[in-house]
Amino acid sequence: MLKRPSFQSKVPEYLLEKASEKDRYIIEQLSVIGQTQEWLVDETIKQSSKLESVDDKVSELDDKLKYTNGKIGSAILQIHALETKNEADKQSDFEIKKIVSAKLFLEKYLINKYGIGIFFLFVIGIIKVLTTPELKEILFKIIGI
Repeated sequence: MLKRPSFQSKVPEYLLEKASEKDRYIIEQLSVIGQTQEWLVDETIKQSSKLESVDDKVSELDDKLKYTNGKIGSAILQIHALETKNEADKQSDFEIKKIVSAKLFLEKYLINKYGIGIFFLFVIGIIKVLTTPELKEILFKIIGI
């Protein structure tokens, strides 16, 4: 942290011998003001050089990030591609879930021993209905043909 030093007049005493109290005070204060100004200018130059150093370091870092053989640009493109792929994956996951739910329905209700038995009985029943003229006539009346 920067601390302001206390300044004292550096005007030689022999120059102030014949000065009045008022002039003596003004001359001493001008000496202090001059020292303060000198100190402020020196500190400003020091701080300025430090800021330039920091600016150079930040610029070097920024340049390295931007122009590291295209690696950063390539990484950004890869991230964008992954984000796009993620959206496509969400869509394909939705489609896969629909297919899996249909498959589970088939396995649970239709492709098991009870489902196959019921289907076999249904086919035999349809064959029986279609081969018997009376049942065939009733079926066509029900259907409306």
